[in-house]
Amino acid sequence: MSQQNSQTIATYDQSVEAYTNSDMTRSRKGFYNDWIDDVFRTVPKDARILEIGTAQGRDAKYLATKGYHVQTTDVSDGFIEYLKDHGFSPLTLNIIEQVPDGEWDVVYASAVFLHFTPTDFASALGNIVHALTAGGTLAFTVIQGDGELTKDEKYGLPRYFKYYQPDELRDMLAQAG
Repeated sequence: MSQQNSQTIATYDQSVEAYTNSDMTRSRKGFYNDWIDDVFRTVPKDARILEIGTAQGRDAKYLATKGYHVQTTDVSDGFIEYLKDHGFSPLTLNIIEQVPDGEWDVVYASAVFLHFTPTDFASALGNIVHALTAGGTLAFTVIQGDGELTKDEKYGLPRYFKYYQPDELRDMLAQAG
């Protein structure tokens, strides 16, 4: 795992309260929920769904309202404790270094891979491919753009961001299999 990713995890460990209290993390409506609904439109309710980087559980809660059960995960000890305190049974998972246990019909990650260097992202994709069932779905969001940066806005601590273009993502997904 890269130093950038380790630093970002440390920031989230120290910022759980600030993160969970921010307006952005309470709920998302409109386009974002429409995107989730579109992704899961053909997914059976009994599908095995693994969420990477669950944070405070917003998306898992939303999917639960649609009849899905989501296995929550995070690499941040702070978010693992938060999830446990709020009724979830999360698994600690470092997707960069670990293949998830079991087989999953859907692997879902919202605003997680944007914190990964390209090398870390490629490693994560390789681990995900090994965990998806045949015909399984990987659904994720990143920020479209160019370049990378580390910024300390919002929490006063550094978080790494990598921006991607569609062709770059297609190439990375094709290489992962």
